[in-house]
Amino acid sequence: MYKILIVDDESIERKAIRYIIENSHLNIAEIEEASNGQEAVSKAEVFEPNITFLDIKMPGLSGIEAAKILKKANSENMIIFLTAFDEFEFAQEAIKIGVEDFIIKPATNERILEVLNKTIDKLDKLKQIHIDKKDMEDKLSQITKYLEREFLSSVVLGEIDEEQAKDYLNFIMAEFKRGFGMVIQLKFYKEDGMPPLQQNMIQRRFVEKISSILEKINIRYLMNYFRYRVYILVYGYPENEKDFCAAMIGDELQKLAKKMGEQFDAQINIGIGNEYHKISELWKSFSQAKVACENTMVLLEETEDLQNYKADSLEIKEKKLCESILDCNEQEAIAIVDDILDNIIYSSNDINEVRLKLYEFLVLLNKSLNSNRNMRNKIPENLFDDLKNICCKADGKMYVQEYLSKVMEEINQLKADKTGLMLEKAKKYIHQHYNQDISLDDIASMSGFSTYYFCKMFKKYYHVSFTDYLTSLRIKHAKELLQNPDLSIKEITEMIGYLDSNYFTRVFKKYEGLTPTEYRQINMLR
Repeated sequence: MYKILIVDDESIERKAIRYIIENSHLNIAEIEEASNGQEAVSKAEVFEPNITFLDIKMPGLSGIEAAKILKKANSENMIIFLTAFDEFEFAQEAIKIGVEDFIIKPATNERILEVLNKTIDKLDKLKQIHIDKKDMEDKLSQITKYLEREFLSSVVLGEIDEEQAKDYLNFIMAEFKRGFGMVIQLKFYKEDGMPPLQQNMIQRRFVEKISSILEKINIRYLMNYFRYRVYILVYGYPENEKDFCAAMIGDELQKLAKKMGEQFDAQINIGIGNEYHKISELWKSFSQAKVACENTMVLLEETEDLQNYKADSLEIKEKKLCESILDCNEQEAIAIVDDILDNIIYSSNDINEVRLKLYEFLVLLNKSLNSNRNMRNKIPENLFDDLKNICCKADGKMYVQEYLSKVMEEINQLKADKTGLMLEKAKKYIHQHYNQDISLDDIASMSGFSTYYFCKMFKKYYHVSFTDYLTSLRIKHAKELLQNPDLSIKEITEMIGYLDSNYFTRVFKKYEGLTPTEYRQINMLR
């Protein structure tokens, strides 16, 4: 609904126009009056009319002068001149000001309503244009934010080249000369006891605070957050001032981290990577920042303690990766692989070393999985040749993901196979009770199979007989126990499930080519 201001030095004229409008049932919310140009200007500042009926000839500030001031204050204020003088000079001046129409006094009801209807139609159209423009701006803002997130994700993963980056930067009218990555990790100490909704609320508040800090420092950046990590690409700062810029951001974020950490019982770690002059190389900076962030450091520093920490952390991650693969939790497995690749990349000097470490990682992962499951998808024979084509983290991640996908597909097939599932349970039981007196009949009965069928299926699935599998498992544990010089051969015999040490010695020699004593002596000399 619209507001109308009626300006005329004759009270009877104002009342007449007011009466006509109030009885018109048009889309009018409020009507105000003014008796001269100066009063009209003062009242319009507060009332903010959409339509102003303005007498041209008034004492003091004339209608023409008042119209100029009103239009300057609000260009969308629709002015309709009231005049008893049908003179061309007024029309010329009015056109320059941009008024809507003239009404010659005394005016008929029909003329006033005709002009008013026409003006309201114009206001309706103008209002719709504003709504459409605002809607378009909102959509463009959403698209821009979406593109920023997609762009930043591509940069973090190393999935973008220089030409693609230039196209994007041209879209947001930004220029890239240099930049570095930052990773901020938020972790709650009492995560299990905090509702997810509350965690999300705190994380959003945390991200908003970070945005305020970066805008206060007046740098250009792109930011995205996923779960408990915030990724920031800083790219707008003077040349040779990366360290100063990083230190300044780090100081401000540390203050925020301390405050929010104490307030919400959370740990906030900040990692900052090195500077790069190519967008296609910024994934290295984010890998460095992520590793630094996980090691609770603000800037990267190499120490012996840090290297030991990384080794322990990597071993834990690999163990968790195996568990997530065996549980067919693809999302978790991919997240862990991403972290492992960050560690591999950060600790490597060049892409060849990355390929070699990736090869070692996949071989060891396959070996670990084979010790838990009957994996039919072995490491590809041309693995090393395949890895030669890897040029960045994104390539490595894609290759590992494809491998994991095949592995998990096989595991799901195995789970759907009831016979295979029962054999897996039997195998798990063997691993847990290998040091006890396990009989073939007992295991077959426990699995719900006849002894003959169990032996046949076990050999089919694991390519080894039940007896050989159990013996190999016992020999494996015996070799570990033989490393301890305080244990006697007799004690080790009992610990791995044999009753006769002489029998154990014969079996051990058959498998290893040495007696247990000879094996121990050779290994002690190493």
